Amino acid sequence: MTEPDDFGLSAAATLAHVAACAAPGGFGGFWSLWQQGVQAAPSRLNEFRAPSPDSTDASATHWIESVGHVRIGCRVIEPPRGTAVRAGLLTLHAYRNPIPLSGEDDDWEGLARRGVLVVALRLRGYAGSRMDCGDFTSEAGGWISRGLSNFGDRPQDLLDWSLPQGVADVAVASRALRAELDHRGGAGLPLMLHGWSFGGGMAVMGAAQLSAMDAGRARVHRLAVALPSLGDWAWRLGMGSRAARDGAGADVRATVVASAAREAELAARLALLDAVFHARHVACPTLALLALRDETVPAPSAAAVFNALATDPGERWRFLAPYGHFDGGIRNARRQAMFPACRDDFLDPSRRPAESMARWEPVLERGDRSP
Repeated sequence: MTEPDDFGLSAAATLAHVAACAAPGGFGGFWSLWQQGVQAAPSRLNEFRAPSPDSTDASATHWIESVGHVRIGCRVIEPPRGTAVRAGLLTLHAYRNPIPLSGEDDDWEGLARRGVLVVALRLRGYAGSRMDCGDFTSEAGGWISRGLSNFGDRPQDLLDWSLPQGVADVAVASRALRAELDHRGGAGLPLMLHGWSFGGGMAVMGAAQLSAMDAGRARVHRLAVALPSLGDWAWRLGMGSRAARDGAGADVRATVVASAAREAELAARLALLDAVFHARHVACPTLALLALRDETVPAPSAAAVFNALATDPGERWRFLAPYGHFDGGIRNARRQAMFPACRDDFLDPSRRPAESMARWEPVLERGDRSP
């Protein structure tokens, strides 16, 4: 077995990795304009009365009108009849080939039984969300590079890039879920976010922007992420192909290499959408699955996202696995298989996160059996 690159770092150094904290130039102007677009979009979950017209994944049960009048498909997993709604969860997907929306039911029915209204979202351009925009994933450079190398240096020129559009989808869907929770149970029901890998980075950026809009009315109360991507772009680009083996990182590197004369400009654009900087504006209780070694989402960059959170140290927990996007044997498989149970306990609205996590403390770093 050839292990993933450790990037010359020990396990301790990997988990302690941090990134530069200075806001990139133009950050305020760009995100102020972005927020205007999100605030103008309807905040409403709309049910399909017939099967979704998107033949790429007709298992969506609802849709949300996002920025640019793009309909985004999602699947709502309801608490059982007679179970009161006590919280809402928006869950986001991985970068490559997310499962059909119907496959989300098995993963979230257990949490729904605890009173959580779950909305599984597909970002624009992915199967299930191509009704108005087509397929972003098959374009040269992949989903993340669509519009990245467009010319223009005004903030509005960057709004045609898929990555800020995807963060807008997250924010609009969160606001729609907030409105649905208010309608069902009154104001005050907690709103939670979850994301795996690419979805983890998107969740962090979405949570940061939600806290800045509407006086935080749609703020996130709990955040659960696994192997969060989209962080520490400067370090990832500096590592070259070592930190771009697959996934979003590989697609970004291919785009940067193809536009080598504009590398500094593209790096500056990526800095605006760096999950590390956004994490500094996220202060809610957080649980994260982190790996000691990973190449698809380089382990140091995922740790940098977690380490940048503004959350009080007593309200953030890291669940460790030897490897991330890598078949690292039975021990690693068992560690990753334990995480969903830990995640569901953390997201249980009937208990405070600290209460739920107390029984998991002995196995957060090692062990192959749930407590």
